[in-house]
Amino acid sequence: PTGVKFSEAHLGAFTAMSKDRVFCELVMAGTIQGVDTSSLIFQKIVDDTFHCAPQIWHGVPHALQNLDMTAEMKKVTQPVLIVHGESDPVLPIEASRELAKILPNARFFEAKGHGHSLNVEEPKLFVQLVNDFFKS
Repeated sequence: PTGVKFSEAHLGAFTAMSKDRVFCELVMAGTIQGVDTSSLIFQKIVDDTFHCAPQIWHGVPHALQNLDMTAEMKKVTQPVLIVHGESDPVLPIEASRELAKILPNARFFEAKGHGHSLNVEEPKLFVQLVNDFFKS
């Protein structure tokens, strides 16, 4: 709800990722627990990320630094599922816990032993969580 503060080193890493696919792959592999970097799905994700619009690489990280959506989040009344990996090196888990407290109808799931991308790390669990959420 209150964005993410990136250091100059982190912002520099986004720039480097936008220019070097190998570096982009290395950084992304570092965020996903137990990833098989040779898998087709991982390579597709890296390709899609590497080829995103140039504005994404700089605009999103900068926008997130000065964001505060707390008041607006309190107005969201539909159910929301928040899934956060316990070992996510990118986004702090406390931010997701705070978001779950702010949203009136949020359900928070901490994925123990997982990083930034549960959908890649354990797709069956991810699909089960989403299916259970929609069924409820």
